[in-house]
Amino acid sequence: MFAPLQAQEDYISEGEKLLKEQKYKEAIYFYKYADIDNNPSALFKRAYCYFKTNNFSKAQKDIIQSINQGNQNPETLFLMGQMKHSESKYKEAITFYKDYLKAVGSDHPSRLIVVEYVKNCNSAINYRFKPAVGTVKNLGAAVNSPYDEISPLTSPNYDNVYYFSSNRKSNKQDADVEIVSYNYDIYRIESANDNFTRALPINPEMNGIENEVLLDISDDGQILFFSQGFDEKYVYADTFGVVIPEYLERQKMASPFNESSVDYLDVFKDNIFVFASKDMQGYGGYDLYGTMMIEGAWIDPFNLGPQINTIYDEVSPYLAADGTSLYFSSNRIKGIGGYDIYATNYNASKKKWSRAKNMLPPINSDKDDIYFRLHRNGRTGVFSSDRLLNSGGGYDLYQTEMTGGSNITNTNKIVPDFVQHYLDAYQEKEIFIVPNDEIIYSYEDEIYGEEQAQEEAEIPEEEAREYNETPIAVTGSGEGTSYPEEILNFQNRSLFPDKSGDIASERNQLIVAEAARFLMVNPGTNIEIVGHTLKEGLPEYDLYFSIKFAEEIKDLLTSQNIAGDRILLKGLGSAYPLVKYDSGGQGVDLSEKMNKRVEMNLIQSGNSSYRITQEKYDIPDYLRAAESQLYMTLKDGLSYKIQIAETDKLLKNEVLANYKHIMIENTPPDRMYKYTVGMYDNYTETFFIKRELEGYNIENPQVVPYIDGQRIERDKLFILADKYPDLANFIEYEID
Repeated sequence: MFAPLQAQEDYISEGEKLLKEQKYKEAIYFYKYADIDNNPSALFKRAYCYFKTNNFSKAQKDIIQSINQGNQNPETLFLMGQMKHSESKYKEAITFYKDYLKAVGSDHPSRLIVVEYVKNCNSAINYRFKPAVGTVKNLGAAVNSPYDEISPLTSPNYDNVYYFSSNRKSNKQDADVEIVSYNYDIYRIESANDNFTRALPINPEMNGIENEVLLDISDDGQILFFSQGFDEKYVYADTFGVVIPEYLERQKMASPFNESSVDYLDVFKDNIFVFASKDMQGYGGYDLYGTMMIEGAWIDPFNLGPQINTIYDEVSPYLAADGTSLYFSSNRIKGIGGYDIYATNYNASKKKWSRAKNMLPPINSDKDDIYFRLHRNGRTGVFSSDRLLNSGGGYDLYQTEMTGGSNITNTNKIVPDFVQHYLDAYQEKEIFIVPNDEIIYSYEDEIYGEEQAQEEAEIPEEEAREYNETPIAVTGSGEGTSYPEEILNFQNRSLFPDKSGDIASERNQLIVAEAARFLMVNPGTNIEIVGHTLKEGLPEYDLYFSIKFAEEIKDLLTSQNIAGDRILLKGLGSAYPLVKYDSGGQGVDLSEKMNKRVEMNLIQSGNSSYRITQEKYDIPDYLRAAESQLYMTLKDGLSYKIQIAETDKLLKNEVLANYKHIMIENTPPDRMYKYTVGMYDNYTETFFIKRELEGYNIENPQVVPYIDGQRIERDKLFILADKYPDLANFIEYEID
């Protein structure tokens, strides 16, 4: 028998109240006792509660029933997409997300986040053929609660002991009053026969009425590093068991950073800190930094560089026992969803970190996966995640068994290579920033005076190829390759204007002449000339002047009998500097000399039988600007831009100030300037940006696909679609 009507309404009202308070289990209790089979709105709300409590089958049943009862709310599509995403059914998730985007239109506030979810699903699909890095299991109800369990650490001394922080309910004594607290405390667990004991709080003198968040443990297991406080927090280094008398105040840890700006910390060999902060000058959002205590004093924190840090957030670093393997989490593009865990290694010979690799599902999920730590056995990892599938609620602790184990061993080095290389560069940093107008920049990061630069410009042409350069790597890959061997040593380099601002200086003419000779005997190779300017005016003027800068080099090449249809021109304005304009609050003179430049890049046409690897800039990490590296990363592989105009004049439109990655192209044999904006890795997102641009008085914006930064010719689209599946979407909707 159903409850009376008034009682039903009361049950539904109470359920909605609890849902708003995020008490999903309690809300389900009240929805169960109300007759909601014919109430599509209440069915959907109960479905959301089921979803948040990890009961996907009941959630899906309620959603379908809600839709059958006439619920046309687009949020039903969004919720279905989230469930499929959590279940790793990425193609189904994309379908629901796309239907949701169509239903809500281009002005909906959730649009950008849903587009990001589509990108995450596409990334996950691309990762599906890569082998899993490890297996994952939830640590279970004895450890995890409906609240948050974060920052797990393994004991340095006991293989089966772990520590973590949680904001679960606890009883605290404040003076003579007992209070109920939901602030973070530190807990201890033990593993036994593949199970874990019930979590117990550690020393009650350490767990106060404020938030205590575990950060790290010293190598000998005697000292605990943790933060304490609410909005204003401090980092402490304390023993596990010592009780501090009431008349003594706990001493804050001496550190080189503002604790309130640091949310994650890893301590290596007790005197090296790796941490995340968003309040220091970095690449954007949270960045990872390092610092070290030397003879009782801390060195200034240093940024770990663009191989690790991006314009997005990098958090929860963990430097493994070998001193070279670094794990961290990031919400950068092309992830599975939320924060993903990444791994990288420091290459001592190259003096840089390897490209960070996503640790893939099942370790990474559609939600946040953070606080990864590796057990000293090198095989077992622990981390925290707020994934919904198979969870107890909030952030739970998970354990992973790494596939194939690990080669990580304890290092005997007192100072890891990445810290030592920073110290070496720091000691010599005066060679990189020189406040002297008589100094110019040489491509290999060497600083020359005016006299030596003039001597270099006077080197005979036949010797220029071998002079103080790193040759571009060009290797034959097809039968019948018969080009002269000396051609393979062509020097590709950027061109910088002289002190007068002339890009066609004698020194640069020598380099362009060498490029022309290479092109003459390599008919299967074309050249791309890319102009960059300084920040000197409005975006449209910076952009226009940058391609005019490139045109000067084109004129030099055509004067050497290189056909114009082999020369592609691009102008990128001031968006991609190589060197920061300021560092540590001081202007960097080198930025004026390097950021205004023209780059010559060799590109292959269809009949080329060569593989060409371009040079990379070797700029010190503390001076390197992130924007240029970001551009190179985004254009790698398939990307899309949107052409907004084709004109022979300077274009003035507010789009150029409101959108990123603006560019002018002049593609042979056309003499018109093609203006494009954006750089996206999937067609779906590009399509909706194209719809946005129609509101800027732009007639017929066009989506243009690129491979490695080059426009794809229409007759190659269908061939390339096998290698780049997302092109099928472009072909379906953009090709007549």
